Amino acid sequence: MNLNDLKQKPRFFGMFIGDPGTGKTIQACSFPGPLYVFDCDNRMRPVLNFHGSRSDITFDTYHRDYPKFVRHLEYILDKNPYQTVVVDSLTMLSDMIILQSLRSAGVGDDKDRIGKKIGGVQVASIEDYNMEAGALTQVMDALRGLRCHVILTAHVVSTYEKDLKTKKVTENRSVLTAGKKIAAKLPTSFDEIYGFYAEGTGTFKKYLVNTMNNGLDMGKTSQLLDEEYDITQNPHSLNWDRFLWPQIQKFFTVPETESVEVA
Repeated sequence: MNLNDLKQKPRFFGMFIGDPGTGKTIQACSFPGPLYVFDCDNRMRPVLNFHGSRSDITFDTYHRDYPKFVRHLEYILDKNPYQTVVVDSLTMLSDMIILQSLRSAGVGDDKDRIGKKIGGVQVASIEDYNMEAGALTQVMDALRGLRCHVILTAHVVSTYEKDLKTKKVTENRSVLTAGKKIAAKLPTSFDEIYGFYAEGTGTFKKYLVNTMNNGLDMGKTSQLLDEEYDITQNPHSLNWDRFLWPQIQKFFTVPETESVEVA
């Protein structure tokens, strides 16, 4: 291969990061359909306010059911009828994996693993964090194999470090998962990482997307995108062109779908 082989438009393979309520899921659902959401957050209702007219958006809620998540991911890895697949969110998917690991302790193949309890409450141990890292690595491998746009949403957590000499406090933000190592590793898999944030208050509130590292949140793009996009919407008078996908679609190809029955 040479660089000429890379000139065709790629599919979108990205991570949307940001605080809750900054529009990650709503903007992910602006991408082409048929669009499917792995709803781990159980928070699809806000999407209805912005995409209620679309009949090509479907979802299943995977609360407490990681095996069901895996079964459907494996199905569409083999026969994928979607142009866009969204996993919402990494944070709750991570929790779901940890809970699956806690529930499996002492059962079946894990019958010799008794788990760890504090005050009678079962808590995560190194084995559970190892399961999270292994499961998320497998999920990422499957997502890379999908022949469609893929978006993984993730929340961020802030930590603060104080310099003992200068007294200066530095804020660092990272993707929120149970284990720190997998949180640092996952973003390296994506071509696109966009940071979502809000500015102002009330009627003057703006919602923005940053496509590059801004010194606080991570960010990157493989395309010549603008550094920032304004995605502010009035839910009572929607403007399609203000959604994220219409503003960046010229940089990406629209994958062809397979004519298969959705499981």
